[in-house]
Amino acid sequence: MDMLIDWFLTAHECHMNKLQNAAVAYLTVYHQKEYIAEYGDGEVPNPRPAAERLNRGHGGFRTTPHQRILNAQFSISCVRGVEKVEA
Repeated sequence: MDMLIDWFLTAHECHMNKLQNAAVAYLTVYHQKEYIAEYGDGEVPNPRPAAERLNRGHGGFRTTPHQRILNAQFSISCVRGVEKVEA
């Protein structure tokens, strides 16, 4: 668990976004179960499992700003030529 948390905090690879979302979902569910077991009655509410949340579009987690920029760059179908560059 410590290694997963260390990796999540230090990883900045843009192509690892879905894996990081899965790690966040896992850590959230893991923490929820520990918290309920320690402070609650032991019953963990689970209206939607983490796998279902991850399969819905962006999974409920926002992408990082640099990931949104990369997605915008690669989603452009055609790029117009630059006619004039002003300094």
